Amino acid sequence: RHTDGALSHTPQVPSAFLFPTGERLQASLSTRLLFTSGKDEFGTRLASLRLFAGLEVRPQERQHYAEPAMIVVRDGEIARATLHRGAVFECVAKAPGPMSTMWLERVGDTERVHWQRSWFETDRVPAWRFEGLPPGEYRIVSDTVVFSPDRVTVPASSEQRVSVAVQPK
Repeated sequence: RHTDGALSHTPQVPSAFLFPTGERLQASLSTRLLFTSGKDEFGTRLASLRLFAGLEVRPQERQHYAEPAMIVVRDGEIARATLHRGAVFECVAKAPGPMSTMWLERVGDTERVHWQRSWFETDRVPAWRFEGLPPGEYRIVSDTVVFSPDRVTVPASSEQRVSVAVQPK
């Protein structure tokens, strides 16, 4: 549900399948046939093969973040998450350079947040856009370059654009 109580109309999909033994099967394109989904009066209805004890779901909707970030659905249970309007962060390089693989990591968490859109500004200056971010402090990370500044504070429901210097590692 959204903070105003409205149901999400975005289809939800499992991020992992849970076996009765406690093992997990990470969802991928090839696991699409292991579940069905549909809409009902509670939101998205998910069903899977009986060999699974439950499904992990990371609720998602464009430009929003969910609390809790992950829910587990077991045998007919109803699980709820609240969708909050997320922040928008655009990261722009100060000088031309190669488009680099980059992501954000929330400080205190190791999960990667990937950009939704990238492009080149004038003079081939790379830029990356992140949407639906929860508030907090984030590190700007890449395998190939170092960013300066390499941290950004994201206030709730904000929009900001930050210029960063890019140096090869």
